[in-house]
Amino acid sequence: MQCWTCSNPVPVILEGNNIIEFPNTNTCGSNTNDGAADGKDMASDDFVFQINSSPFVRDILVGASAERMDPFLVLTEQCRMDQTADTVEAVKDDDADLDLGSTIRFRVPAGAPFFIVIEGYQGAGTEDCGETDVTFQVETTL
Repeated sequence: MQCWTCSNPVPVILEGNNIIEFPNTNTCGSNTNDGAADGKDMASDDFVFQINSSPFVRDILVGASAERMDPFLVLTEQCRMDQTADTVEAVKDDDADLDLGSTIRFRVPAGAPFFIVIEGYQGAGTEDCGETDVTFQVETTL
């Protein structure tokens, strides 16, 4: 199984108003983004995407949904093993134990690549890694 890590992320090329889907994304295999921020422990296996830099400012929506795991999303400029609240731009979990999905909206400045890390929350009978469907969408380009 291919592991998509901080040093080998899946590239996401978002231009215009396109939508890109990554069905059955398996987060099990490696933990390359670790630490804690906003009350979330990032010790689970993860799956790393890197959103391309662009000459345009973009508003982006990312969603992750699953059947057997509760994914949460980490937005960061640097994928690393010692994340803190100071190094993470945002952590998003829908915060309902039975809601097996999360979404995050954010603005990417021109010229800046960002990492989106899919982590797993263990609790409420869910696993801390597994398959999730991930969707990226550019909502506006400024």
